[in-house]
Amino acid sequence: MSLFSSREASGDSEQLEFHPGNGNAEFMNGASLKLFKQRLKTIEPDRHYHFSTGGQWNLYELIAYLLLITGPAKVYMSTWAIMEDAVREYLNMKSRSLITELHAIFDYKVKTQKTEALLLAENEFTSVSLAKNHSKVTVITNADWGITVVGSANQTRNPRIERGVVCTCRDVADFDIQWMEQVMNNENPFKVRL
Repeated sequence: MSLFSSREASGDSEQLEFHPGNGNAEFMNGASLKLFKQRLKTIEPDRHYHFSTGGQWNLYELIAYLLLITGPAKVYMSTWAIMEDAVREYLNMKSRSLITELHAIFDYKVKTQKTEALLLAENEFTSVSLAKNHSKVTVITNADWGITVVGSANQTRNPRIERGVVCTCRDVADFDIQWMEQVMNNENPFKVRL
């Protein structure tokens, strides 16, 4: 069985298909954020929701939707690049009490490439750290949920093919928070310990 039908690839399909995988994974064509959200209405703990998009929507739109499901939560993010619009959207989520704490790790290059976004984030986020970073990870955590979104998308507008996973496994969220907090505390979680 193929992941998507040939009708979808040609654009003839009005409804995108979702396919359960073996075990705890599902696979989705996330080209339509509206249809993707419909599928995620029934999100469950301890599952992996794999998706691909053509860059029709931004990562912060997915995070905002997930926060509506989880309720107020701490958010940890790492990204190579972020635009000012994304920072403002996260601040909007914070002002609506969807985000209780907002921690970020950006690549050093954001200082010269996205100065306005960095300055705004430094003034308004709970914490901002700069590092040699190319990871794109967002964690949503509260008493009921531990969700990690990992993929190729930065926190920017990018009309290109992107691939990602929404993982609702608490242990994965805890793993990502652990290394992120170590980076934020200027520790080296990647040092080989023999």
